[in-house]
Amino acid sequence: GQRWQVDVYINKNRVRENCATKAKAQAREAELLAVKAGNEENPQAPQQYKKLTLSELLELTTARYWTGTKSEVVQYKTGMQIIKLLGPSTLAADINLNTIDAFISSCKTEGNAPATINRKIAVLQKMLRYAHERGYISSMPRFERMKTRQGRIRYLSYEEEEQLLLLADKDLADFILLAIETGGRRSEIFKLKPQDILDNKIIFSDTKNGKTRSVPLTRKAKGVLQRRLESAGNLWPAQWTIDSITQAWAKLRKQMKLEHDTDFVFHCTRHTCATRLLRAGASLREVQHWLGHSNITQTAIYAHLEEDAYYSLAERLEEVRK
Repeated sequence: GQRWQVDVYINKNRVRENCATKAKAQAREAELLAVKAGNEENPQAPQQYKKLTLSELLELTTARYWTGTKSEVVQYKTGMQIIKLLGPSTLAADINLNTIDAFISSCKTEGNAPATINRKIAVLQKMLRYAHERGYISSMPRFERMKTRQGRIRYLSYEEEEQLLLLADKDLADFILLAIETGGRRSEIFKLKPQDILDNKIIFSDTKNGKTRSVPLTRKAKGVLQRRLESAGNLWPAQWTIDSITQAWAKLRKQMKLEHDTDFVFHCTRHTCATRLLRAGASLREVQHWLGHSNITQTAIYAHLEEDAYYSLAERLEEVRK
């Protein structure tokens, strides 16, 4: 049958292909001409003319996967850190296992912790997968993650909670107490709106994993929310930002002489809620649902606490006999 031929020169390389129909030939010609102009990111064309730098790859990957998402700024910033170490003009096709090993060594030299290095590796892997799936590189290099230690689950004692609430100003004390009582992330508490508050629960709609969840309200949590709504109308001061809350927490940590306790971060409030739930007899599944974990493995870090609660059943059985 009749065949239609496409014949285009790209970077002095001749690309000549046969197509079954005129329409397919015209479409393929348009693709190749777009490649020639440097505007096509997904050509099925010979490898020799696909030159893509890491800087270009970061822009393409960001536009495809991260633009408009909550992680856009963080992922792009991480990508820029990668480019700083590997070089903006380095070609994606030149990244291999030796390059990755050298990259990891550079990260270590800069003092990056294993978890930080793993986050950078994840972004680089995402970038290269984008390039591989679109034909810019012939194969994916192998990635090995750094081993990370399981840090301790730092939660607040009742004495520490009391001290925090005494040292903090009224607004911050309410914020901290609500975080402890609900297990909400700092950003989730910060973004709460009056319409998210119902009779016996609050709705976290702007969450880390994008899934809305409801959390039952304790007596203390209800008291905080009622007080905030009656006094101000808005839950939190208009001038607050996530950074200002972080700075205020750091000041409290210093006042409590815990500045050397690197695990004493705001996220402790979330660990505190989970710990108290388990010690009150909640199951890991219930805690998973309460905290909004997508996977039970995220909640499994508290498994030893559930085991503690299990062995306390004997004591509770003795109490029944009294």
